[in-house]
Amino acid sequence: MTTPFDAEIALAEAQNYELEKRKQSERSTTGSRSSSVDSVVKVPFYVKNDRSDSYSSVREELDGLPQSFRVSSKRTSDPNSALGEYPDGDEAAIAEGPSESNRWPCPQASDASLGALPAEVLENILERLTLDVPPTEYKFQSRGRNEDLVACLLTSKKLYASAHRVLYRQVTFQHSYTFSKFMDQVRRDPELGILVRRLDLSHFTSLGMGRTQKLNSEIQNMTSKSLLECLKATPRIREVLLQLHVDQDVDTYVLLKLFYGLPKLEALDLCASSIANFTESFTNAVSRLNSHSSLTINLQRLCLHECSTLHSDSLELLLSRMPNITILDLHHTRVTDKALISIPHSARLTHLNVGRCPSLTADVVLDFLAHHPAASSLVWLSLSCHPSCWRLFNEDEVSALLPTLPSTLRSLNLNGAKITRDHIPALLPLTRHLEELSLAHTDLSLDNISTFFARPESSPENPSRDPTSTSSANSTWTPCTLHYLDLTGLTSLTQPALISRSNALLSDRSLPLEVIEVSAKIKTSLSKAKNTNEILGWGVKEVGRRSWYVRQQIGANADTGAREWKMGSRWWGMRKVPVAWSEVGGLFSHYMYKT
Repeated sequence: MTTPFDAEIALAEAQNYELEKRKQSERSTTGSRSSSVDSVVKVPFYVKNDRSDSYSSVREELDGLPQSFRVSSKRTSDPNSALGEYPDGDEAAIAEGPSESNRWPCPQASDASLGALPAEVLENILERLTLDVPPTEYKFQSRGRNEDLVACLLTSKKLYASAHRVLYRQVTFQHSYTFSKFMDQVRRDPELGILVRRLDLSHFTSLGMGRTQKLNSEIQNMTSKSLLECLKATPRIREVLLQLHVDQDVDTYVLLKLFYGLPKLEALDLCASSIANFTESFTNAVSRLNSHSSLTINLQRLCLHECSTLHSDSLELLLSRMPNITILDLHHTRVTDKALISIPHSARLTHLNVGRCPSLTADVVLDFLAHHPAASSLVWLSLSCHPSCWRLFNEDEVSALLPTLPSTLRSLNLNGAKITRDHIPALLPLTRHLEELSLAHTDLSLDNISTFFARPESSPENPSRDPTSTSSANSTWTPCTLHYLDLTGLTSLTQPALISRSNALLSDRSLPLEVIEVSAKIKTSLSKAKNTNEILGWGVKEVGRRSWYVRQQIGANADTGAREWKMGSRWWGMRKVPVAWSEVGGLFSHYMYKT
């Protein structure tokens, strides 16, 4: 543990050490000899910091022989007692030793410099200064984002080198003029492009700049040509995040570079890209696979969320050549049964989103989830639909689906499926490992939902009151692990029913449940009951068109919501799969949490 006084203490020790060396030199020339105890003239002593519980003191190395002593915590009247200076030959002080509550490591003089750390450790520290989400005020974006990291560039040569690499590792652009400045820098120094690992255009927009799309095309800061030049200048890039505001610049040559020209590229996000030019370019780029039977695409994470205009033939050809895919978001696309089962058996999917894909059929999806090797270790799965438009699973198909789901699942979206009270026994085992469960627009009641959190003695499925059987059931009972429930559209869910004392969802019995998603109508009713919310310990939150009833957690034990499978996000109930580990913002935040 270090303290704010480490640098001063280390400097004083260094000066003390030099002074003692001169004294020893003088003694040796006069022939004087000192005892072994006298060789220790000053032993460093440190005032205890309130934040530390203990420390130890290590004597400086004299003549190359490091030695350790336990030193007294008593202070002297000497002005230098802040350093714990002892008179020569004070054996009692050395032998006495400090109390157990007055110790910490003694730093060496070289340890006071941050630049003395290895480059890998220093870069790991500096990465904590980077911002994934740029400031919202566009006037201050060039100054406000990563200003702490930029300040490190002016500190020292060692920090400059490390901060420089960290600064260019993840480049994010909100507007075309910042992209143009970056490209000017790369043209002057091509080695900067080699440092880039992530190109993030998820925040890119022309809104707020007073420009139309036509005017932006005339400025020529961001074009398909400049985007292709950027990809060529960053050969070691691993993640590219694009979206609908740049889809007019993603032409055939850009897609060819993304699919085949960047061997280290692992993640690609094309969220909501759906204009006609992009669809045509996508088809042309993928069709190259037809003429090269051995050609594969090495992407591991792919998001085509809301790319609703892509042709099913192109999707089938693309998915069949992705042997390493682990994260796949096909929400609201034209993916077909044939395309889904064409995924190579070598793939190992952890995240799969096939919600609102009307070309899929229940039988093929069931067979894929039950028997395809790629679906054996899913962690996040969305099979959502809206019953007013289209329903993927009927009652019998839900009965066949639930037992096939793997125990690795942590998030499951079954919105719109024909789920009734008869499916509760099959849902109960899932609630023992799921953390998110979406049951919007199903035929369940609040009483059915409450059974997820009921102990054996209070469960309707176990009416026995025999003490022996109850004790045995409790010993084998596993608590519910749900943190999030989506109950939007349940006919039995009303504001009086939700806050009723008979409802277990808002009580401590439902822990660790902390978020219940509700409809806008119920949110309005709950917002008016402020006193009731305060008594219950729950509150109302809303973003965009979504509303949540959230348990108010206070204290150090409050769950932050961070999970490895969320890849940087902390909110519950995400509907778009992230492909890069970062804080969520920009257009991705809109599709993930607001719609």
